[in-house]
Amino acid sequence: MVVRLAKELHRRNIACEVATLAPAGPIAGMLAEAGVPVHSLGSKSPRGIWGLARLLYRGRYDVVNAYGFTASMAARVIIRTLKLPTAVVCGVQGLHVTEVENMDAAKSRFVAWLEKATSPLVDSYDCNSPGALNFLAALGIDRDKLAYVPMGIDPADWSIAEPLSQAAPTILSLARFVPRKRHMDLVDALHLLHQEGIPFNAILAGDGPTREAAKARAERLGLTGSVVFPGALSPAEAKNAMGRASLFCLPSTWEGTPTVVLEAMASGVPVVGTDVNGTSDLVIHGETGLLVPPKRPDALARALSFLVKDPAAAKRQARAARALVASDYTVEVMVDEKLKLYDAVLSRA
Repeated sequence: MVVRLAKELHRRNIACEVATLAPAGPIAGMLAEAGVPVHSLGSKSPRGIWGLARLLYRGRYDVVNAYGFTASMAARVIIRTLKLPTAVVCGVQGLHVTEVENMDAAKSRFVAWLEKATSPLVDSYDCNSPGALNFLAALGIDRDKLAYVPMGIDPADWSIAEPLSQAAPTILSLARFVPRKRHMDLVDALHLLHQEGIPFNAILAGDGPTREAAKARAERLGLTGSVVFPGALSPAEAKNAMGRASLFCLPSTWEGTPTVVLEAMASGVPVVGTDVNGTSDLVIHGETGLLVPPKRPDALARALSFLVKDPAAAKRQARAARALVASDYTVEVMVDEKLKLYDAVLSRA
């Protein structure tokens, strides 16, 4: 998302630089190739924070759009302490500025308290889902500071999928293996399809702490020949997998705006997702995909079975989904909304 934003701002002749509290990686190379200056500050240690302070002081930027808990907190404190003429925009890519699995855990409650306490230092929160906006409002953060900016992709990057075999549809899931992604639910749903006698191939791609447990469960349920766990895929490999998929499934308990669902929709791959924040903003049940309650493998299985047995409905939903992405979730729409937000915070400042 940052690469798309920075490259489009650069294309529009708007000066944009990117800083990261981490060593340089592939994203830094992509930005450099596009002519966007990148400052890799090395780490989240005091040395990295000091490097960020020096960068902000020397740069005298009009707007700093910070993502992630550490960067967001550091940026707001540095800018206000040094009294810099800079507007602070806090980017929210999930329900909150930090990645947490359980929103009721002690860490989550502490972060929520700290966010509310330091929110006067922020000019605006840039939320990529209405659910995130409502969550922050419920914490007591001023609604006038909350803005919804939709995620954007380039539909031209995603060609219409060409499934390998309609006789044995390929069900794809691309997600990190963490508890809230609920891969176990998808494995159980696939087991129900197997019991129903529906032939399929399933690819559960991604890596993380719950991968081995999901893989072991698939083996115990006799799905070894039908379900594969290839691990993390490169962007090129992920795009290739999407281009060969018949169905896409994301069974999370919550999301921000899941880019992978946008990519499936842009590829014309029918989507089955859970009726949770983020996913439900993109998938209109029965129109651009199917939604089921979270933590319900039986409901997942019924939705997948329906699309397998009714390819006409699947194609109709896929066409509508691709049209929605092309109209409402492009890079151009995202950047237009970002610039409106930046103009608004600067005028208020």
